[in-house]
Amino acid sequence: MIETLCEGIVINKRDFGEADRILDVFTGEYGKLTLTVPGIRKSRKRDLPAADMLSRSEFALRKKAGGFGLLRFTLIDSYGAIRERSDSFETALCLLAILNRFPLTGEKNHRLYDLTRKTLDRLKTESDRRLERLLLLWYLHRVIGEEGFRVDTEKKGDYLSLARSAFTKEKSDESCIFTGAGARQILDKLNGGRTKELVSDEAKTEIKDIGEVIGLYEKYINYHLGINLQFQNYLIGGQYD
Repeated sequence: MIETLCEGIVINKRDFGEADRILDVFTGEYGKLTLTVPGIRKSRKRDLPAADMLSRSEFALRKKAGGFGLLRFTLIDSYGAIRERSDSFETALCLLAILNRFPLTGEKNHRLYDLTRKTLDRLKTESDRRLERLLLLWYLHRVIGEEGFRVDTEKKGDYLSLARSAFTKEKSDESCIFTGAGARQILDKLNGGRTKELVSDEAKTEIKDIGEVIGLYEKYINYHLGINLQFQNYLIGGQYD
């Protein structure tokens, strides 16, 4: 029996029966995998955290018809520091929501996996709510770019047209969304590669403006990729800021 090892992040779990669990795991090598873990909920081994949402583990797999079977797995990082802080955990759940809804099954995507891992590693050490939201915003910005999209901020106007991926001076179509001055400045800096200006204390980037751009990016992704991100479901009070 030939086995293969790969690293993955558990992005969803579903318990069934008396002790079994189905995991959705995002890997860089194979995209999203659905793996069955029999008897895990009655196991006396200390491997239950490795089969929990958000955990990063190494999985030993065997090829079978229609996918992979799970042989064993070993926990790498449970991201306990993220779980302990509500703001950090909310941000992490938003990242998992993106991965859950993207059509990643069977697609090799090391860049998105590395981006996710690095974002979670940074989130472990972050305790400032504003910077945590900036991490989510940066992740969304990178994801949009990886999918081949870009919001054109060079044109003047207060309305972002989702259909045109650009700003307009008036509401020219139903996809247009009014954008405040603070949110527009954030988009300008993201597109201009001036992210350090957003992070610095001198920038004083308002968390409400960060939240507005997160909402814009969420609508943008939903519009162009035909998925249904709903970050409000993962944020306390349903608020982006």
